[in-house]
Amino acid sequence: MRPAGETAGSNPHGRIARALIIGVLFIGLAKVAGLAKELAMAWRFGSGPVADAYALTFSLASWPAAVWVSVATVLIVPLMVTARHDDPARLNLLRRELIAAAMVLGAGLGLVVFISLNLGLMQGWLGIALDRAAEARRMIGPLSLTVPLAAVSSVLAAWLIASQRQINTLFDGAPSLLLFVVLMALPLADGAVVAWATAAGFGLQLLLLGAVQDRPALLLRPRLGFQSLQWPDLWRGLGVLVVSQALVSVSGVIDQVSVVSLGPTSNATVGYASRLLLLVQSLASLAIVRALLPILANADYGDDRTRWRIAVQWAAMLTAGGALVSAIGWFLAPWGVAMLFQRGDFTGEDTLRVSEAVRFGLAQIPFYCAGIVLAQYVAATRRYSLFLWGNGLNLLVKVAANALLIPRLGVPGAMLATAIMYAGSMAFLWIFGRPGRGAVGPAAGVT
Repeated sequence: MRPAGETAGSNPHGRIARALIIGVLFIGLAKVAGLAKELAMAWRFGSGPVADAYALTFSLASWPAAVWVSVATVLIVPLMVTARHDDPARLNLLRRELIAAAMVLGAGLGLVVFISLNLGLMQGWLGIALDRAAEARRMIGPLSLTVPLAAVSSVLAAWLIASQRQINTLFDGAPSLLLFVVLMALPLADGAVVAWATAAGFGLQLLLLGAVQDRPALLLRPRLGFQSLQWPDLWRGLGVLVVSQALVSVSGVIDQVSVVSLGPTSNATVGYASRLLLLVQSLASLAIVRALLPILANADYGDDRTRWRIAVQWAAMLTAGGALVSAIGWFLAPWGVAMLFQRGDFTGEDTLRVSEAVRFGLAQIPFYCAGIVLAQYVAATRRYSLFLWGNGLNLLVKVAANALLIPRLGVPGAMLATAIMYAGSMAFLWIFGRPGRGAVGPAAGVT
């Protein structure tokens, strides 16, 4: 809803700025739990076998769920907004069928994860050291359970977003918060405890999301079937968005697999550095999406060229801001990593490794921010096939850059390769995303 006294065409930059500020503050609350969990993991396990195994196993186990969570938000939110105009019986039918579909899909993906990871360890495909492999085997079972839990949670979160309630953002921190509490409360926690605490945290998130619905979701009886009238709209965009999101999210998995050959501590180093960078990136991306997409999708703010100009102006401003953050972060990285992590089993040598990786990874920030802005214009103009082509190109760039830089630079090479990937993504969107370019067919959904 538009603020009182403000028309759609009035000062879009002011509205975007206010939304960005509020979004960063609100989203930041959910990230505190994630940071606390990382501090506890570093204090308890440093870069040892448990941290290495957890970073690799959780990255692989969570990838299918991460793909589905993103796609579910893109597809389900518009369905729910449309269905709210229907009678309550139709809305209830859609909810029941969505819950059942998420359960079946989540269970299937969880089983695939469990079998694949066990097979990968038994056959030695992951190439990790024996002590790391032993820890990973103890984690596979509980971490596989997070997949169906996350699948159902994503549906409940989409319902809240469709109702313009953003409390689901806070609940994203539930798994990290519970793991932090367990690590602090149990002095003898090991890899199995870490994995089971993670699974319990995803269960807690599911319960919280179900409890705050307009109608408690826990009282709904799942129904297998596709009788709801909204299913055809969901099928239209499902394939292209699943493939596109899979290509985006596989980057972290590629890094974890690519650095295994560098030896012990490499996976943990990538994990710690990536999660610090992700803290900044997720704050920026979530705030940018929520601030810019409603403006750029609204024709009252002008034609395509006018809205493209708004996107370019904000891309330039956020690129400059990202460059400033990167420059400051370069000098503060060793101090920040030491302050956050250097205690317990996380030693000074670990600080040097992680801070070096973070320094190289900071090159990602300016390109990432600019690319996210331009992506919102593409989403607003409903040219979703551009994401598929662009993300396919990103994957090729990432693999090639990893192959070139990791043998020469080690873990920092993986971080720099991601920066090159984001730079390529920004250039692709700049060239093909502008008005009159990249027309690739009808809309596939909403993002």
